[in-house]
Amino acid sequence: MSSRYPRLTAEDLLNLAVESPRTPMHMAALAVLAPGRRSHVPLAALRARVERRLAAAPRLRQIIHRPWSPGGRPLWIDDPDFAVARHVHQVAAPPPGDEPALLRLTERLMMPLLDRAHPLWRLWLVTGPAGEAVAVVLVLHHVVTDGLGAIRLVSALLNGPESTAPWLPEPAPPWRDVVLDNVRCRRNPIRDDPRSRRIRARWPGGRWPAAGILRRARGAPRTSLNGPVGREHRLAVLRVDLADARRAAHRHGATINDLVLALATGGLRALLRGRHEPVDGVRLHTSVAVSLRPGNAAGPATGNRAGGFLVRLPVCEPDPGARLREIARETGRAKREQAADAGNRLLTLLSRLGVARWFALHQHLVNLVESDLIGPAEPVRVLGLPVQDIVPVGSLAGNLAVSVLAMSYAGRLSITVQADAGRFPDLPVMMAGMCKDWTVLDPGARTGGVSHTLRQRS
Repeated sequence: MSSRYPRLTAEDLLNLAVESPRTPMHMAALAVLAPGRRSHVPLAALRARVERRLAAAPRLRQIIHRPWSPGGRPLWIDDPDFAVARHVHQVAAPPPGDEPALLRLTERLMMPLLDRAHPLWRLWLVTGPAGEAVAVVLVLHHVVTDGLGAIRLVSALLNGPESTAPWLPEPAPPWRDVVLDNVRCRRNPIRDDPRSRRIRARWPGGRWPAAGILRRARGAPRTSLNGPVGREHRLAVLRVDLADARRAAHRHGATINDLVLALATGGLRALLRGRHEPVDGVRLHTSVAVSLRPGNAAGPATGNRAGGFLVRLPVCEPDPGARLREIARETGRAKREQAADAGNRLLTLLSRLGVARWFALHQHLVNLVESDLIGPAEPVRVLGLPVQDIVPVGSLAGNLAVSVLAMSYAGRLSITVQADAGRFPDLPVMMAGMCKDWTVLDPGARTGGVSHTLRQRS
């Protein structure tokens, strides 16, 4: 029996449990506006435009309300003090204003923890030397939604229908009603949960799904990739033509996500060899995110509906083609044999025990995380201006000091690597390895199909 109120799910709460000042659970998107089409955009006009579109994304006007015990899980309520000026700002691009500078700015804007007393998002209009708009940076807390949901939420915010109707916040529900709702929901036995029935059907004998993940995760290699994440991060972006990527993947019986994993594996092989660490026989354990949302879902998607599979990446394999084929077989087995939400259930249990953050800092089950998002197929406009490129940025947590996030946009595939700056001063080595493998996997890629941008340390 579902709640009458929009309560946070266990997956949502995980993003609050593992967060720390060093590892804010934020997502970001850097939308670079097309040169030659840029213009001055007054901040007041931008705020007014965003406010008129918030009706299409009501979660962006809401805050997390924690009812007194026994009120149950936190719920989303309207912010009685909402002000768009608190969320929409303007910032000058640091010199020289090129893409590395925009990446440095994006990383800096992501780091401060968002104030949980107000809606958990911020948007910046980035201006050039002449005051013209050159980019837009949006930062969103992961508790609001997952990667796929963020794409829909951002689309509604920047390109959705406008409403001139005045907005008045709904008052928080009475505590008594929240408690009664919690009691009513708890009467529903867990065996009636459809998701629980699916998992039991998939795992005969009533075995705990997370047990399979734990068995597979044992023996994760100890490498320099894992370690506490500091406050300073680095970003790197590799871009390839989407049609070229699809052709190269299909040639080896793989998917685009398999290709992203293979390129990341080649880059990490080069990095570990450069650090004089062994790669023979080494298979890195990677958590590969997968959406659990219905494929026909429409409109802004809120809440976290993502799971993951554990995939072993063969950094021991020197041949890029053989590596891609092996990864395709490994991901196929993972999808057949693993329950996509088993890892979430393990982390939920640890969160309830109050040790989720400790576990994230000390775990030796996973070496890195990877996600792949399908972005807009056609160019979009922001503030009425065409967007040339979108760089997605994920988050780092615990001792997972490197992550890979890929997203398609308007015929290109951007692969963003985010890493702890202290542990990855040699990140260019990884990116060079990825570029080298790409030229092997698709020697016929058109000119300009590959580029990479590295964030230089300040």
